[in-house]
Amino acid sequence: MESFKEKINFIKSSLKERKEFLEDKNIKLTYDEIQLLIYFFDKIELIYKDIEEEIKREKELNIKSIGLLDGEYPQNLKNIKLPPYMIYVMGNWKEIYKENSLGLVGTRYPEDYFAKKIMDEISNELVKNNWNGIGGLAKGCDTYGHEGMLKFGGVTGGILGNGFGGDIFPEENKELFYRILDKGGYFLTELPYGSLTKGCYLLGRNRLQGTLGKGIFVGETGIKGGTITTIKSTLAENKYVFIWNPKNKNLENFLNVQGNFKIINGEKDMGIGIKDMKKIISVEDPREILEIIKKEENKKLSSSLLTLF
Repeated sequence: MESFKEKINFIKSSLKERKEFLEDKNIKLTYDEIQLLIYFFDKIELIYKDIEEEIKREKELNIKSIGLLDGEYPQNLKNIKLPPYMIYVMGNWKEIYKENSLGLVGTRYPEDYFAKKIMDEISNELVKNNWNGIGGLAKGCDTYGHEGMLKFGGVTGGILGNGFGGDIFPEENKELFYRILDKGGYFLTELPYGSLTKGCYLLGRNRLQGTLGKGIFVGETGIKGGTITTIKSTLAENKYVFIWNPKNKNLENFLNVQGNFKIINGEKDMGIGIKDMKKIISVEDPREILEIIKKEENKKLSSSLLTLF
């Protein structure tokens, strides 16, 4: 507190200057306390160096870092129960504010024919109506969503489970990663520079896929896994959850579409409460989604106006 009053940077002072300051202020410390202070401030100095190095690397890679208390922090993320303290964005960072965005998610191991088809259909519809698509750069449905948005000339963003400067996960999507950036897209992460992919980080990023925009569209899902986590976290934030209805497609025995059938049938063993299950909107044709959102938004607007008057 004494150093703050005199505007002295105690952290960046030399050991000699720190000792002189303590003596000058007649601050009595034991030998052990002095050693502890020296150790503490040496560690702080190393952390400062790490931070300065990280800021330098972020500037070199054109990474935008935004803190929770910054005016530029996206309101959609600020409103969730567990907002990231920091977010880091690479690419066209202004697109993160586009509320007309929809997460395009699903299993990493889908039945390819229909997964590609439905992701193409919803991507085409989003692009035609000037919406963005959001994925997690994962294999399978997320990849098909990113690819679909690029195919029709739209903007796609990705939420990562690693920091920039670390690995690109999965490795086979490295080319897709750079293509998304080249086409005006972006990637967002809450993890510091150099953080490597971990299972817990991937689970953490799932809550952001459905909350940065209006919600999510689930192509295909099994009964367990990251897609189910994404569904639950999106429902918890009162965002839209759409799921493809695979009826009459002879997929009843396909393992990674079983989640679709169980959710649509309202089966309790999915770990989703009855009230939340009722909020999930089943669609056979993904091209209906934006029209459904439009009708729902109009209902909410009408209800708000009635309340006012």
